Amino acid sequence: MKKQSKSPQKPRPAFKRRKLAYARVLEFPQAKGRTVELVELIADTDYHCISIRFKDKTDLSVVIDPMFAFF
Repeated sequence: MKKQSKSPQKPRPAFKRRKLAYARVLEFPQAKGRTVELVELIADTDYHCISIRFKDKTDLSVVIDPMFAFF
């Protein structure tokens, strides 16, 4: 039986879920160690978003459903 060789690079998950007291917690391991250049909060009538721009010109954007409430 021939052994299959593994790929040298493992695919990274888009996000990581873990169980906590809250119903759903998401982690974004891709952001770890990156330096933040800019954080924007867009609160338009029809569109709500938090966008984090890193020094390497990549973005992490979270679109917020209007039903959510933050305190």
